[in-house]
Amino acid sequence: MTDYLNTEIQYLAFCMSTLFTVVNPLGITPIFAAMTESFSNDDQAKIARKGIITGSIVLVVFTLLGSFIFRFYGITVEAFQIMGGVIFFRSGLRMLDAQVGRSRTTQTERDEFKDGEELAISPIGVPLITGPGAITGVVILSGKGPTDYSVVTLLISVLITMGLFYWILRAGNLLAKKIGIAVERNRAKRRIRHAIKEVLPKYGKNGYDYVVVATAKTNKVSWKTVLNDLEKAFKEIK
Repeated sequence: MTDYLNTEIQYLAFCMSTLFTVVNPLGITPIFAAMTESFSNDDQAKIARKGIITGSIVLVVFTLLGSFIFRFYGITVEAFQIMGGVIFFRSGLRMLDAQVGRSRTTQTERDEFKDGEELAISPIGVPLITGPGAITGVVILSGKGPTDYSVVTLLISVLITMGLFYWILRAGNLLAKKIGIAVERNRAKRRIRHAIKEVLPKYGKNGYDYVVVATAKTNKVSWKTVLNDLEKAFKEIK
């Protein structure tokens, strides 16, 4: 009994480390943040949750059907490992070349998916969260179980990994938003500061204290517009 538990614990650790590597939540989180930046926090949480559920269902199905697929098509585990190695190799090359996979990350492509429900299923659920690498991984692991009940251990590892994936998505997305807001705020401050240095000597009056407040449009308009608006505001002061 002790040997059985040790074997399954080792297999669980192996499965989780393999799945965490192939689903790559740390690499997917920035892409998810970019694709859902136009949605509210609540909507982003719903999209992440539905995407994770979709990906989990796909992995569970392939986990349960992995052995059947091998027998039905006459595929050996070794042959499937070679195919999986090719997929992982291509993914590694894309990472080295800083190329994002086939996910809709451009503004034009994101505009096609105003509905978060559709976005959560595809492309976020499949293939972003659960891509060919993850599917290949669970199919290979399902055929490499040390005992007859190892499929249960693999299912547990899938659920744990996807649960961790969800929390990483949420934490990373919130962090990205906070960093983005801070960056935009500091950029607006710098623009206003430099604009004041140019305008104040021309239109400022002795004995006056001026308060300039940046708006959400400060970083979106041209530098000339910032100067013109500031000059206009100074001129209107009597």
